[in-house]
Amino acid sequence: MATFSVTGIAQIREGNVPQARADAMLAAFRNAVVMATEQLISQDRLQEISSTIEDKIYKRAKNFIHHFKPLKSEILDTEYHLPVEVTVSLKELRQAFIENSKESFV
Repeated sequence: MATFSVTGIAQIREGNVPQARADAMLAAFRNAVVMATEQLISQDRLQEISSTIEDKIYKRAKNFIHHFKPLKSEILDTEYHLPVEVTVSLKELRQAFIENSKESFV
């Protein structure tokens, strides 16, 4: 497990704050998984496989979240900012890399 302090940011569209909060939460999850991935894979390798990681890992970021704690949010202009403490399951993340290694993580 690894815990990260991240902020998710989302646009508030047509005054829909609940949707912006949900989008900001998903953005925070993605940010935490990006940080965890950077701990597991070298920067050079990340650049080589960036499009695959985007599709196979980052778009499924919420699947790797073990625990999260939203902090005090704020609205800046038309953006919803949500700081979150996120604990990522490195075990689950590693497993996802292994499952996808036949494609391009090797």
